[in-house]
Amino acid sequence: MFNWIKENIIMVFVVILLVALAGFGIFSKFKESTHRPP
Repeated sequence: MFNWIKENIIMVFVVILLVALAGFGIFSKFKESTHRPP
C-alpha cells in the first residue's frame, strides 16, 4: 500500500484536495443555511 502511495503521490494528493474542497463547500453551504436569519 505504501509503495502504491509513493508511486501515485500526485494522484493521492489530488484526491485529498478534491475531498477537502467538496467537504469545505458542503460545510460552507450548511453554515450559510443554519446562520440565515428567519
